This record gives sequence, C-alpha cells and structure tokens, in this order.
Amino acid sequence: MPAETSMKPSRTPAEILKAARQRDSADKRGRVLKAVQDMLHANRRVTFATVAR
Repeated sequence: MPAETSMKPSRTPAEILKAARQRDSADKRGRVLKAVQDMLHANRRVTFATVAR
C-alpha cells in the first residue's frame, strides 16, 4: 500500500479548535453531572451556585 493512502489528511486549525472545544465541553458536562449526583446522594440542595462551587 502506498504511504500516501495510509496517512491521515492534516486538520485545519479550525478543526483542531473545534475538537478541543468539544472535549472541553464534554469534560465540563461530566464534572457538572458528577457534582449533581454527589449532592443528591448527600441529600444536599442542588442549586447553580452549589454546583458551581
């Protein structure tokens, strides 16, 4: 197989930035969901402020 066909095409800076933002958003969402789950298990009141802390 020629080397040209096995190489991935290079990504544009916009594509790289988009992928980074998607990873960041997924990470933040996971942290928020974990905080809410922890608060519910501890029988604490869930508010925007307490989740943010």
